[in-house]
Amino acid sequence: MSTKTVDSISYSYYMNKDWTKLIDFAENSIDNGFEFAMLRMRLGIAYFEKSNYIDAIKNFEKVLEFDSSNKTAMEYLYYCNKYLNRDGEADYTAYKFPESVRKKINYRSIRLAERVNLEGGVKFNNNKDRDNLMYYYIGLDNTLLPVLKLSLYFQQYQQKKYYDFFNFVQNKKDRYSFTVNQYQYFIKPSLHLPLNITVIPAFNYVSTKWNNTYTYSRGYHLSVIKSVSKFDVGGYFNYSDLNNSYQRQWGLYFNTYPLGNLNLYTLSTLTLQNQNKTNYIIFDQVLGGKVSDFLWLEASATFGDIDNYTEKQGLYIYNSIDKTTFKFGSSAIFYISSEFQFEIQYQLENKKQFGTNKEYKQNAIIGGIKWTF
Repeated sequence: MSTKTVDSISYSYYMNKDWTKLIDFAENSIDNGFEFAMLRMRLGIAYFEKSNYIDAIKNFEKVLEFDSSNKTAMEYLYYCNKYLNRDGEADYTAYKFPESVRKKINYRSIRLAERVNLEGGVKFNNNKDRDNLMYYYIGLDNTLLPVLKLSLYFQQYQQKKYYDFFNFVQNKKDRYSFTVNQYQYFIKPSLHLPLNITVIPAFNYVSTKWNNTYTYSRGYHLSVIKSVSKFDVGGYFNYSDLNNSYQRQWGLYFNTYPLGNLNLYTLSTLTLQNQNKTNYIIFDQVLGGKVSDFLWLEASATFGDIDNYTEKQGLYIYNSIDKTTFKFGSSAIFYISSEFQFEIQYQLENKKQFGTNKEYKQNAIIGGIKWTF
Protein backbone atom coordinates (compact mmCIF):
# COMPACT_ATOMS: atom_id res chain seq x y z
CA MET A 1 0.00 0.00 0.00
CA SER A 2 1.26 3.45 -0.93
CA THR A 3 0.05 7.00 -0.37
CA LYS A 4 -1.02 7.13 -4.02
CA THR A 5 -3.10 3.96 -3.60
CA VAL A 6 -4.73 5.27 -0.41
CA ASP A 7 -5.55 8.52 -2.18
CA SER A 8 -7.04 6.69 -5.17
CA ILE A 9 -9.20 4.28 -3.15
CA SER A 10 -10.46 6.94 -0.75
CA TYR A 11 -11.28 9.22 -3.69
CA SER A 12 -13.31 6.42 -5.30
CA TYR A 13 -15.32 5.86 -2.11
CA TYR A 14 -15.80 9.62 -1.80
CA MET A 15 -17.09 10.07 -5.35
CA ASN A 16 -19.47 7.11 -4.92
CA LYS A 17 -20.66 8.53 -1.58
CA ASP A 18 -19.92 5.21 0.09
CA TRP A 19 -19.42 6.85 3.45
CA THR A 20 -19.27 3.69 5.56
CA LYS A 21 -16.51 2.10 3.46
CA LEU A 22 -14.67 5.41 3.25
CA ILE A 23 -14.67 5.74 7.05
CA ASP A 24 -13.43 2.19 7.58
CA PHE A 25 -10.73 2.50 4.91
CA ALA A 26 -9.51 5.95 5.94
CA GLU A 27 -9.37 5.11 9.66
CA ASN A 28 -7.43 1.93 8.92
CA SER A 29 -5.05 3.80 6.60
CA ILE A 30 -4.35 6.44 9.26
CA ASP A 31 -3.72 3.71 11.82
CA ASN A 32 -1.13 2.31 9.40
CA GLY A 33 0.69 5.61 9.04
CA PHE A 34 -0.91 7.06 5.91
CA GLU A 35 -2.09 10.56 6.75
CA PHE A 36 -2.47 13.60 4.52
CA ALA A 37 -4.81 16.58 4.30
CA MET A 38 -7.12 15.26 1.58
CA LEU A 39 -7.60 11.92 3.36
CA ARG A 40 -8.59 13.76 6.54
CA MET A 41 -10.89 16.02 4.51
CA ARG A 42 -12.70 13.09 2.92
CA LEU A 43 -12.95 11.32 6.26
CA GLY A 44 -14.38 14.44 7.90
CA ILE A 45 -16.98 14.82 5.15
CA ALA A 46 -17.90 11.13 5.47
CA TYR A 47 -18.51 11.53 9.21
CA PHE A 48 -20.46 14.73 8.53
CA GLU A 49 -22.69 12.97 6.01
CA LYS A 50 -23.29 10.21 8.59
CA SER A 51 -24.25 12.96 11.09
CA ASN A 52 -21.33 12.06 13.37
CA TYR A 53 -20.32 15.66 13.91
CA ILE A 54 -17.98 15.04 16.84
CA ASP A 55 -15.70 12.71 14.86
CA ALA A 56 -16.02 15.03 11.86
CA ILE A 57 -14.70 17.94 13.96
CA LYS A 58 -11.55 16.00 14.83
CA ASN A 59 -10.76 15.50 11.15
CA PHE A 60 -11.52 19.04 9.99
CA GLU A 61 -9.25 20.34 12.74
CA LYS A 62 -6.53 18.01 11.40
CA VAL A 63 -7.08 19.41 7.90
CA LEU A 64 -6.52 22.92 9.24
CA GLU A 65 -3.31 21.77 10.89
CA PHE A 66 -2.10 20.71 7.43
CA ASP A 67 -3.54 23.77 5.68
CA SER A 68 -4.73 26.64 7.89
CA SER A 69 -6.28 28.41 4.88
CA ASN A 70 -8.65 25.59 3.86
CA LYS A 71 -11.97 27.45 3.70
CA THR A 72 -14.05 24.34 3.07
CA ALA A 73 -12.78 22.74 6.28
CA MET A 74 -13.55 25.97 8.16
CA GLU A 75 -17.14 25.97 6.94
CA TYR A 76 -17.68 22.31 7.82
CA LEU A 77 -16.13 22.87 11.25
CA TYR A 78 -18.51 25.75 11.96
CA TYR A 79 -21.63 23.78 11.06
CA CYS A 80 -20.51 20.73 13.03
CA ASN A 81 -20.41 22.83 16.18
CA LYS A 82 -23.74 24.48 15.36
CA TYR A 83 -25.44 21.11 14.84
CA LEU A 84 -24.13 20.03 18.26
CA ASN A 85 -25.56 23.19 19.87
CA ARG A 86 -22.00 24.22 20.73
CA ASP A 87 -22.66 27.83 19.83
CA GLY A 88 -19.77 29.11 21.94
CA GLU A 89 -17.21 26.97 20.11
CA ALA A 90 -18.81 27.79 16.75
CA ASP A 91 -18.49 31.53 17.40
CA TYR A 92 -15.00 31.19 18.85
CA THR A 93 -13.68 29.43 15.73
CA ALA A 94 -15.67 31.48 13.20
CA TYR A 95 -14.30 34.76 14.52
CA LYS A 96 -10.83 33.70 13.35
CA PHE A 97 -12.02 32.75 9.84
CA PRO A 98 -11.32 34.97 6.81
CA GLU A 99 -13.98 37.55 5.99
CA SER A 100 -15.12 35.58 2.93
CA VAL A 101 -15.95 32.52 5.06
CA ARG A 102 -17.67 34.57 7.76
CA LYS A 103 -19.79 36.25 5.11
CA LYS A 104 -20.73 32.90 3.55
CA ILE A 105 -21.93 31.43 6.87
CA ASN A 106 -23.65 34.74 7.75
CA TYR A 107 -21.56 35.15 10.88
CA ARG A 108 -21.91 38.24 13.10
CA SER A 109 -19.63 38.60 16.10
CA ILE A 110 -22.14 40.74 18.06
CA ARG A 111 -25.80 39.74 18.13
CA LEU A 112 -28.05 41.61 20.55
CA ALA A 113 -31.46 40.12 21.37
CA GLU A 114 -30.69 37.18 19.11
CA ARG A 115 -33.08 34.76 20.83
CA VAL A 116 -36.25 35.07 22.91
CA ASN A 117 -37.14 32.24 25.30
CA LEU A 118 -40.66 31.94 26.71
CA GLU A 119 -41.96 29.28 29.10
CA GLY A 120 -45.06 28.95 31.24
CA GLY A 121 -47.33 26.39 32.79
CA VAL A 122 -49.68 25.22 35.49
CA LYS A 123 -48.91 22.75 38.28
CA PHE A 124 -51.94 20.80 39.52
CA ASN A 125 -52.13 18.88 42.79
CA ASN A 126 -54.46 16.72 44.89
CA ASN A 127 -53.97 18.69 48.11
CA LYS A 128 -56.93 20.72 49.44
CA ASP A 129 -54.47 23.03 51.20
CA ARG A 130 -52.80 24.08 47.95
CA ASP A 131 -54.28 25.76 44.88
CA ASN A 132 -52.72 25.25 41.47
CA LEU A 133 -49.36 26.93 40.92
CA MET A 134 -48.92 29.10 37.84
CA TYR A 135 -45.61 30.40 36.52
CA TYR A 136 -43.92 31.86 33.48
CA TYR A 137 -40.55 33.22 32.43
CA ILE A 138 -39.20 35.33 29.61
CA GLY A 139 -35.55 35.26 28.61
CA LEU A 140 -33.31 37.08 26.18
CA ASP A 141 -30.02 35.70 24.80
CA ASN A 142 -27.28 37.96 23.49
CA THR A 143 -23.82 37.54 21.99
CA LEU A 144 -21.70 40.45 23.19
CA LEU A 145 -18.32 39.22 21.93
CA PRO A 146 -17.16 36.16 19.97
CA VAL A 147 -16.28 34.53 23.30
CA LEU A 148 -18.99 36.05 25.52
CA LYS A 149 -22.73 35.43 25.66
CA LEU A 150 -25.23 36.92 28.09
CA SER A 151 -28.67 35.57 29.06
CA LEU A 152 -31.21 37.68 30.96
CA TYR A 153 -34.38 36.16 32.45
CA PHE A 154 -37.39 37.28 34.46
CA GLN A 155 -39.62 34.70 36.14
CA GLN A 156 -42.82 34.88 38.20
CA TYR A 157 -44.95 32.30 39.97
CA GLN A 158 -48.11 32.47 42.06
CA GLN A 159 -49.87 29.99 44.34
CA LYS A 160 -52.58 30.28 46.99
CA LYS A 161 -52.13 28.21 50.15
CA TYR A 162 -54.41 27.41 53.07
CA TYR A 163 -53.91 26.45 56.69
CA ASP A 164 -56.21 25.61 59.60
CA PHE A 165 -56.00 27.47 62.90
CA PHE A 166 -57.90 26.51 66.03
CA ASN A 167 -59.82 29.45 67.50
CA PHE A 168 -59.84 28.86 71.26
CA VAL A 169 -62.12 31.83 71.90
CA GLN A 170 -64.89 30.48 69.71
CA ASN A 171 -63.82 26.86 70.20
CA LYS A 172 -63.74 26.11 66.47
CA LYS A 173 -61.32 25.60 63.63
CA ASP A 174 -60.81 28.56 61.31
CA ARG A 175 -59.37 28.33 57.81
CA TYR A 176 -57.01 30.98 56.54
CA SER A 177 -55.32 31.54 53.20
CA PHE A 178 -52.41 33.48 51.79
CA THR A 179 -51.12 33.97 48.26
CA VAL A 180 -47.44 33.60 47.42
CA ASN A 181 -46.07 35.75 44.61
CA GLN A 182 -42.44 35.25 43.69
CA TYR A 183 -40.33 37.23 41.23
CA GLN A 184 -36.90 36.11 40.05
CA TYR A 185 -34.28 38.07 38.12
CA PHE A 186 -31.56 35.94 36.55
CA ILE A 187 -28.36 36.88 34.72
CA LYS A 188 -25.98 34.36 33.16
CA PRO A 189 -22.82 35.25 31.21
CA SER A 190 -21.02 32.44 29.35
CA LEU A 191 -17.33 32.80 28.57
CA HIS A 192 -15.86 30.42 25.98
CA LEU A 193 -12.14 29.73 26.36
CA PRO A 194 -9.63 27.73 24.29
CA LEU A 195 -9.59 23.92 24.55
CA ASN A 196 -13.41 23.74 24.49
CA ILE A 197 -13.75 25.13 28.01
CA THR A 198 -16.79 27.19 29.00
CA VAL A 199 -16.97 29.21 32.23
CA ILE A 200 -20.45 30.21 33.41
CA PRO A 201 -20.93 32.57 36.34
CA ALA A 202 -24.58 33.34 37.15
CA PHE A 203 -26.57 35.40 39.62
CA ASN A 204 -30.23 35.43 40.62
CA TYR A 205 -32.25 37.70 42.85
CA VAL A 206 -35.56 36.47 44.28
CA SER A 207 -38.32 38.60 45.80
CA THR A 208 -41.12 36.69 47.54
CA LYS A 209 -44.35 38.19 48.84
CA TRP A 210 -47.15 36.60 50.84
CA ASN A 211 -49.89 38.86 52.19
CA ASN A 212 -47.92 41.94 53.29
CA THR A 213 -44.66 40.15 54.06
CA TYR A 214 -41.62 40.33 51.77
CA THR A 215 -38.43 38.29 51.75
CA TYR A 216 -35.41 38.61 49.48
CA SER A 217 -32.87 35.99 48.48
CA ARG A 218 -29.78 35.83 46.34
CA GLY A 219 -27.97 33.04 44.54
CA TYR A 220 -24.44 32.86 43.12
CA HIS A 221 -23.33 30.19 40.68
CA LEU A 222 -20.13 29.15 38.90
CA SER A 223 -19.79 26.31 36.38
CA VAL A 224 -16.77 25.11 34.41
CA ILE A 225 -17.47 22.66 31.57
CA LYS A 226 -15.10 21.07 29.05
CA SER A 227 -16.06 19.15 25.90
CA VAL A 228 -13.85 16.11 25.32
CA SER A 229 -14.71 14.05 22.24
CA LYS A 230 -18.18 12.56 22.86
CA PHE A 231 -18.38 13.79 26.45
CA ASP A 232 -18.90 16.97 28.42
CA VAL A 233 -17.35 16.97 31.88
CA GLY A 234 -17.41 19.70 34.49
CA GLY A 235 -18.34 20.90 37.90
CA TYR A 236 -20.17 23.69 39.64
CA PHE A 237 -20.63 25.54 42.92
CA ASN A 238 -23.78 27.36 44.01
CA TYR A 239 -24.42 29.50 47.08
CA SER A 240 -27.85 30.86 48.08
CA ASP A 241 -29.76 32.17 51.10
CA LEU A 242 -33.30 30.91 50.47
CA ASN A 243 -35.96 30.93 53.20
CA ASN A 244 -33.67 32.36 55.88
CA SER A 245 -31.22 29.48 55.49
CA TYR A 246 -27.90 29.13 53.70
CA GLN A 247 -27.37 26.57 50.96
CA ARG A 248 -24.16 25.39 49.35
CA GLN A 249 -24.19 23.06 46.38
CA TRP A 250 -21.22 21.26 44.83
CA GLY A 251 -21.94 19.34 41.66
CA LEU A 252 -20.44 17.30 38.83
CA TYR A 253 -21.62 17.22 35.21
CA PHE A 254 -21.18 14.26 32.88
CA ASN A 255 -22.88 14.34 29.49
CA THR A 256 -22.52 11.78 26.70
CA TYR A 257 -23.23 11.85 22.96
CA PRO A 258 -22.56 8.24 21.90
CA LEU A 259 -23.49 8.74 18.22
CA GLY A 260 -21.46 11.92 17.85
CA ASN A 261 -24.59 14.06 17.49
CA LEU A 262 -27.81 14.96 19.28
CA ASN A 263 -29.72 11.92 18.03
CA LEU A 264 -28.99 10.30 21.41
CA TYR A 265 -27.63 11.95 24.54
CA THR A 266 -27.51 11.64 28.31
CA LEU A 267 -27.08 14.50 30.79
CA SER A 268 -26.09 13.57 34.34
CA THR A 269 -25.69 15.87 37.35
CA LEU A 270 -24.62 14.73 40.82
CA THR A 271 -25.02 17.32 43.59
CA LEU A 272 -24.01 17.51 47.22
CA GLN A 273 -26.12 20.12 49.00
CA ASN A 274 -25.38 21.46 52.47
CA GLN A 275 -28.17 23.24 54.34
CA ASN A 276 -28.36 23.93 58.07
CA LYS A 277 -25.32 21.70 58.65
CA THR A 278 -27.07 18.77 56.93
CA ASN A 279 -25.85 17.17 53.70
CA TYR A 280 -28.12 15.92 50.92
CA ILE A 281 -27.25 13.94 47.78
CA ILE A 282 -29.31 14.80 44.69
CA PHE A 283 -28.95 13.05 41.32
CA ASP A 284 -30.51 14.27 38.09
CA GLN A 285 -30.58 12.21 34.89
CA VAL A 286 -31.80 13.19 31.42
CA LEU A 287 -32.11 10.87 28.41
CA GLY A 288 -32.97 12.39 25.06
CA GLY A 289 -32.95 11.63 21.38
CA LYS A 290 -34.20 12.38 17.90
CA VAL A 291 -37.25 10.45 16.69
CA SER A 292 -37.89 12.32 13.43
CA ASP A 293 -36.51 15.21 11.41
CA PHE A 294 -38.45 17.70 13.52
CA LEU A 295 -39.09 15.95 16.85
CA TRP A 296 -36.87 15.19 19.85
CA LEU A 297 -38.07 13.45 23.02
CA GLU A 298 -36.60 13.70 26.52
CA ALA A 299 -37.20 11.97 29.84
CA SER A 300 -35.72 13.07 33.15
CA ALA A 301 -35.75 12.10 36.81
CA THR A 302 -34.38 13.76 39.93
CA PHE A 303 -33.73 11.67 43.04
CA GLY A 304 -33.21 13.06 46.53
CA ASP A 305 -34.74 15.67 48.82
CA ILE A 306 -35.26 18.83 46.78
CA ASP A 307 -35.48 21.58 49.38
CA ASN A 308 -34.23 25.11 48.62
CA TYR A 309 -32.48 23.55 45.65
CA THR A 310 -31.11 25.36 42.60
CA GLU A 311 -30.76 23.73 39.18
CA LYS A 312 -29.97 24.60 35.56
CA GLN A 313 -27.18 26.97 36.67
CA GLY A 314 -29.61 29.00 38.78
CA LEU A 315 -32.52 29.35 36.36
CA TYR A 316 -34.86 27.13 38.39
CA ILE A 317 -35.21 27.48 42.16
CA TYR A 318 -37.16 25.02 44.31
CA ASN A 319 -37.81 27.03 47.47
CA SER A 320 -41.41 26.08 48.25
CA ILE A 321 -42.10 25.38 51.93
CA ASP A 322 -43.25 21.94 50.76
CA LYS A 323 -40.28 19.68 50.10
CA THR A 324 -40.07 17.71 46.82
CA THR A 325 -38.90 14.13 47.31
CA PHE A 326 -38.90 12.98 43.67
CA LYS A 327 -39.32 14.63 40.28
CA PHE A 328 -40.01 13.09 36.87
CA GLY A 329 -40.35 14.86 33.56
CA SER A 330 -40.90 14.20 29.87
CA SER A 331 -40.65 16.61 26.96
CA ALA A 332 -41.46 16.77 23.28
CA ILE A 333 -39.34 19.33 21.41
CA PHE A 334 -40.52 20.39 17.95
CA TYR A 335 -38.04 22.06 15.60
CA ILE A 336 -40.42 23.94 13.34
CA SER A 337 -37.51 25.68 11.62
CA SER A 338 -33.95 26.71 12.38
CA GLU A 339 -35.38 29.90 13.92
CA PHE A 340 -38.37 28.53 15.83
CA GLN A 341 -38.57 25.75 18.42
CA PHE A 342 -41.60 24.67 20.47
CA GLU A 343 -41.57 22.43 23.54
CA ILE A 344 -44.28 20.84 25.65
CA GLN A 345 -43.45 19.20 28.99
CA TYR A 346 -45.12 17.02 31.57
CA GLN A 347 -43.78 16.89 35.13
CA LEU A 348 -44.66 14.84 38.19
CA GLU A 349 -43.46 15.83 41.67
CA ASN A 350 -43.88 13.92 44.90
CA LYS A 351 -44.34 16.55 47.62
CA LYS A 352 -44.40 16.57 51.41
CA GLN A 353 -46.51 19.29 53.05
CA PHE A 354 -44.73 21.57 55.48
CA GLY A 355 -45.49 20.95 59.15
CA THR A 356 -47.24 17.64 58.51
CA ASN A 357 -46.46 14.17 57.22
CA LYS A 358 -49.00 14.57 54.43
CA GLU A 359 -47.67 13.52 51.03
CA TYR A 360 -49.25 14.61 47.77
CA LYS A 361 -48.53 14.67 44.05
CA GLN A 362 -48.15 17.67 41.82
CA ASN A 363 -48.55 17.38 38.04
CA ALA A 364 -47.50 20.07 35.60
CA ILE A 365 -48.16 20.91 31.97
CA ILE A 366 -45.61 23.38 30.62
CA GLY A 367 -45.12 24.96 27.21
CA GLY A 368 -42.20 26.91 25.84
CA ILE A 369 -40.82 28.48 22.68
CA LYS A 370 -37.40 29.61 21.49
CA TRP A 371 -37.37 32.16 18.71
CA THR A 372 -34.06 33.07 17.08
CA PHE A 373 -33.84 36.27 15.05
